Amino acid sequence: MTEAPTPPTSSPADPAKPDAFLPRRPIARTKLSVTNLTLGTWGLGDEAYGRRSERALEDVVDAAIEQGIRCFDLAPLWGDGLVEEVVGAKIAPIRDECVVVTRAGAVRKGETIVRLFDPESLEASISSSRKRLGTHVDVLLLHDPPEKIVAHGGFAKGLARLAGEGELRTWGVATADVSTAIHAVGLGARLVSVPHSVLTPDVVPAIEAEAQRLGTSLMVRSPLLHGLLTEAGLAGKPFGEGDHRARRWDDAARAMRIKQARGLSAVWVQKTRSLTEYALRFALSPACVATASVGPRTPEQVRELCEAVRAVDRLDRELLDKTTQITSVLGV
Repeated sequence: MTEAPTPPTSSPADPAKPDAFLPRRPIARTKLSVTNLTLGTWGLGDEAYGRRSERALEDVVDAAIEQGIRCFDLAPLWGDGLVEEVVGAKIAPIRDECVVVTRAGAVRKGETIVRLFDPESLEASISSSRKRLGTHVDVLLLHDPPEKIVAHGGFAKGLARLAGEGELRTWGVATADVSTAIHAVGLGARLVSVPHSVLTPDVVPAIEAEAQRLGTSLMVRSPLLHGLLTEAGLAGKPFGEGDHRARRWDDAARAMRIKQARGLSAVWVQKTRSLTEYALRFALSPACVATASVGPRTPEQVRELCEAVRAVDRLDRELLDKTTQITSVLGV
């Protein structure tokens, strides 16, 4: 029987190094460690919150590096390769401190996104990503593959070969589906990216036991529920043109989420300084979570997020128990 991995613990980086700003956690059964926050670039590269400039992307990446973030969550699809080019250039001077996570399998064909997970397509995507990044890929995530693709596992041998050749260091899956995530864990994925927040806590509890048993770490994304779990989100201001949240929630659904988020004040005011700080620490609390991918859109937001988890990045057991009680009352 395979021995269950020791739950990861946060540890400060060497204070003599420039990345001593944020704690790092290991990716299970690899030699990689990641900062507890990862810079997610979907919102900047794919204009999910409306039109953004390349300069805005560069400013946020600069701020992330300055604040100590050393893990970057990318995809060729986002900005048609722009995020890979920008991040690759920005991290070049500190490449040995960084972990680059990018995706493969989602290809834009005109206005349509096509999913291609055959070995040839994956290899071509990785090769193109390496050229844009100017470096190797640390973690390659299959980009929202269908469950049947992961269950079949036909891609795994090819990814193992590419890892052996130095094209990438390890692989995983980005998904929101529990069954797909469990298949990936069973195949030996070392990092699985799933959504997780205090108001959407369903996926991680369903897979964490298997992830710990087989040695898979999680990258949780949307820990602030697309900005709703912030003071600005609670204000309920109208969404701008092109903002994906206007399509994600109708007025009734958004009002319900805001009511639930406000209800959490009964918990977070006890030991944390803000709803944002509480939500990030909640997302980082499970033992199998290596990092939380956040999507700040300004340097100021980068600084706020990093400050929230610099010294403490988990909730204590008492606060987690109270969270369970209050979310049950709130209908989460």
